[in-house]
Amino acid sequence: MTEPGLKVSDLAALELISRLPDDTPLTTSEAAVFVRESKSSMEKMRRPGAKKPGPRYAQGGSSTSEGSNQKVVYFKGDLKAWLRSNE
Repeated sequence: MTEPGLKVSDLAALELISRLPDDTPLTTSEAAVFVRESKSSMEKMRRPGAKKPGPRYAQGGSSTSEGSNQKVVYFKGDLKAWLRSNE
């Protein structure tokens, strides 16, 4: 039996992600599957002053870029560390 909201396709993705090295960049959707949160929860945890601070992430764009539409990636190792710190 799967967790509520977790689809069989998510389980397949989780298996593939678990095989990747820790320095692999993951999209927000992939990271959400790995830490078993929703994509919107991941996005909320990135907001300044978030009630539940999320894992470390990197956001693309130059230092002069403005706005929140820049690509975000999470590194698998950072996700694992965040999971351990929230046990």
